[in-house]
Amino acid sequence: MVGGRHDLGLAFWFCHREAEKSAISPCYSAGDQTTESTGEMNLGFDILISLTTVGACAFLVATFPALKNPGAFLTLGLIATAVTYGRNLPTFAVWILLPYAIVLLLHRFTEARADKRKIRWKCCSLAIGLITIVFLGNAYYPFSKGLTAMAFAVRWTLLAPDMWLFLRIVCFLWEYGSGKIQAPSPLGYACWSTLPFTLRGPLLRYSLFHRQMAYPSPQTEEAETFPWILSALSIFQLALGFLVSRSGAVLQGAHRHWSSALIAVGVAPWGFYLNSAGLSNLMRCIAMPWGLTLPRNFNRPFGRCNLSAFWSAWNITATDFFRDSLFYQRWGLKKPSVYLNVFLTFVAVGLWHGVNPYWVLWGTLHGVGFCCYLFYRIHKEKLNQVSGESAGSQWRTLASGALTYLFVCACWYIPNKVIFLASGPWHCHN
Repeated sequence: MVGGRHDLGLAFWFCHREAEKSAISPCYSAGDQTTESTGEMNLGFDILISLTTVGACAFLVATFPALKNPGAFLTLGLIATAVTYGRNLPTFAVWILLPYAIVLLLHRFTEARADKRKIRWKCCSLAIGLITIVFLGNAYYPFSKGLTAMAFAVRWTLLAPDMWLFLRIVCFLWEYGSGKIQAPSPLGYACWSTLPFTLRGPLLRYSLFHRQMAYPSPQTEEAETFPWILSALSIFQLALGFLVSRSGAVLQGAHRHWSSALIAVGVAPWGFYLNSAGLSNLMRCIAMPWGLTLPRNFNRPFGRCNLSAFWSAWNITATDFFRDSLFYQRWGLKKPSVYLNVFLTFVAVGLWHGVNPYWVLWGTLHGVGFCCYLFYRIHKEKLNQVSGESAGSQWRTLASGALTYLFVCACWYIPNKVIFLASGPWHCHN
């Protein structure tokens, strides 16, 4: 599956499934284990092939300046997209063309109307709602697995959009409906939708892409040499993350409480963070020869002193879009409720990862935790008067960072345990 539903929650899920599968239900057999291992190997191989193709495209652009034009960008992007999606290429084609067709129709029939912005916003909101229903419905019950067709001796598959493709098309419709962008040209939209370094994240909004293409920054000698140094550091970060993640299997074999605790608060969080941050940094390097600057997606989130600081540094491009599109809403109320908006935003982020009890609980825990932090920040002065100011502000900062880190790890770990204790057989079927 393309996109990235293999998140830290699933890392915990797989780790504890290995230790608990014998106690859950006899439905987990050696054949299932072999199939799962084969699937993970195939996923890793597909990601490696995709990264190789994206890197090769960046090397060609950096080596041959004549390729730095929209036509060449589109050609290389189409090649990378075909390699990345493989047999699921019709999925990409259908879902990336659908929002553009909607925008073109809205632009044509509303351009001369005085209330065009209002009509565009309503229509785009309706389209976003329908696409979201399909995305969430397929995540809960994959009804699109049977939509296949044979062509050119290859069985092509039509699926619902993966998590990053879904976020890109929703963001595009949201920006057009809110008036942040105008209807793009076919070439501009095709180049943006096939950028090799955004297919698996991070999110590059079309407004930012258009701004950089329309007003390119001058390339200096330092900018031309910097990506290669950062690329080496990013690859080292990926390798380190792989080693940390693999060490979890060794610790899991110990079958001790201390090993499970070390996995929960050390190996799993840091393994996923190093892999994700390394991949995002590598994509930023690859984008530089194209004359594009990708937003930073991870900015040392662990050790932040509160949840607000953590989420401002974790998966930044996705977090920012959820904040802009969901948090600043009234939801039909006369006065917006900051607590309701925070809670709904985090539940939506959880559902974006997966429509199952684990991610609903994960989003609920983060939403409740963030609401508690907001309550403290709003009433900070009164609470400090009651409890008294502590003299050691440095120790308070260290304690806040440790508590925030432990809470984030607990939000990944607790839902898995709750589901296991409540309905163990659920693991065998999901």
